[in-house]
Amino acid sequence: MWRKSNEANTPVLAGANGYDKQVPLARAIPLWAGVSSDGFQAVLWHSKKKTDHEEWSNVVRVGKLTEAIRQLNPMRRSGPWTVPCDNETFLRHKSSMRAYAAKNVQMWGVPPRSPDLNPIEMFW
Repeated sequence: MWRKSNEANTPVLAGANGYDKQVPLARAIPLWAGVSSDGFQAVLWHSKKKTDHEEWSNVVRVGKLTEAIRQLNPMRRSGPWTVPCDNETFLRHKSSMRAYAAKNVQMWGVPPRSPDLNPIEMFW
């Protein structure tokens, strides 16, 4: 989501308000991606503001998550991989957990509203 210049580091836009008010669809880019020192890799582009466990599980099953990890860390071609999890419910759904296990991916849970462990929290 892009921010207006007067919205940088605004707590109300970091989770203290309803999601629809935080991120109008006109100002959102509906994607899940990874970022590392080696660049940016899209995992999922979707048409809605939020994805669900079915859509996410399918992305993991067909290998888009692991391919993004390989692109972002070319020195590590095989798992197990540990991926930070930002507490979205679909990331921890049973079908998602089965898909991770099949692809040798483990999710690392970041505590909610924890800017010291998840610096993007105040900006997302």
